[in-house]
Amino acid sequence: MNLMNLSLKKLAYFATPALAGLVLTLGGANLTGSLPASASLAGNWTSIESIRDNVVIFYSTNGAATVASILGGSGNVQTLKTYTFAGGWTHLTKIRDGVILFYNTLTGAATVVSFDNSGNIQTQQGYTFAGGWTRVTKIRNGVILFYNASTGAATVVNFDNFGNIQTQQAL
Repeated sequence: MNLMNLSLKKLAYFATPALAGLVLTLGGANLTGSLPASASLAGNWTSIESIRDNVVIFYSTNGAATVASILGGSGNVQTLKTYTFAGGWTHLTKIRDGVILFYNTLTGAATVVSFDNSGNIQTQQGYTFAGGWTRVTKIRNGVILFYNASTGAATVVNFDNFGNIQTQQAL
């Protein structure tokens, strides 16, 4: 089970292995902790990441992707764009609002892309990092932590507003 913060009152829930998605309203939780579903998205999504408030990207390692808006308090889903990307991205991580890092742990390939409010995409930068990072997570705007669970190695990378690397520090 994966939970993703969409806003202060909503979470997206994606159960494995089916990876069916549900947008859940926190205000509807009962005492047993079960949450009523207010909308659904079906798909074999392997990565789901917030692009900005109420806008998310759903990605499958086969390259299929959907950018969707979760509308207001109703939780209704509106598809903004669908894409067919190169397959194999293992991590999608938000760098800052509207900017996502795509990373492939097998090859080390990485791409920084930006999305406008309509879900249109623009590639900002491409990189070849070391492969093998098992966790890629945002620490704060523009700062991403790469961690390898097998070796314990970690690196922090600071990106500017255009996806350029400003600093890189091994921990």
